[in-house]
Amino acid sequence: MTCQGQALNSLAERLKELREAGRRVCEKILRERGDVVAVLVVGSVARGDIHEGSDVDLCVLVESGYAVREELIEGGCVVDVSYAPLNLWMERLRRDVGSMWEINVSNILDSIVLYDPRGLVDRIKRELSRYPEEKRRENFLHHFYMMGWHENSVKHYYARGSYDFAAIFSKLFALESLRALFPLNGVYLRGDKYIFDQIGSLRAPPGFIEGCMSLLWFKARGVTREEAGWIMSTISTLRRAIEAEARSLGLLPAPHQLGQPR
Repeated sequence: MTCQGQALNSLAERLKELREAGRRVCEKILRERGDVVAVLVVGSVARGDIHEGSDVDLCVLVESGYAVREELIEGGCVVDVSYAPLNLWMERLRRDVGSMWEINVSNILDSIVLYDPRGLVDRIKRELSRYPEEKRRENFLHHFYMMGWHENSVKHYYARGSYDFAAIFSKLFALESLRALFPLNGVYLRGDKYIFDQIGSLRAPPGFIEGCMSLLWFKARGVTREEAGWIMSTISTLRRAIEAEARSLGLLPAPHQLGQPR
């Protein structure tokens, strides 16, 4: 067996150990508490995407109280337990916007449900299996407006001749632009660490992803006025491209409809 094959077998065994540790901790919690609504394994262990340092993320929904975290050791595995009051958890599903909402939903959809006697988690999984259209529009607008904030910061520092700071804010613009692709496509971002893995499968205007990456890769020290001009031009091109794409999908109103009731 090759070293790579041995490593994969080792990770597969480790995944089994981590999931079993999560189940044992779940059983202990259920014996000790009578207010548990549901228990889920979330994150990399639920997805099967682990590395040597992975631990178990266990979400425990309880009837009431405060959000609390504790770290437990079970069978040589670290189990990070997050206790979330049901009302707070549901409130986040209703009110969170942008990537944080997507990541939260993605964790639920990919979770391993260990305890759910009311069928609450299964119901939410069914309801959110497809990106809700109203939430899609809301989340795109959130990222689009954040892009505008960062673009204004780039213009501000360009006008002051602080080209290095303009370059820094251009990177924030680029990241926000990449995040905007997820609601644009009706796809949930699994987590910030997965953004570059996922964007390759997303639809984007021609050259859009490449333009964002060029801003991210570009230097942020010793930026000349000419280079800052290129940054400004690139940002303007990217913003116009995603704006046109969003209008074609009905995520943004046409310019003549701005301010009119929907």
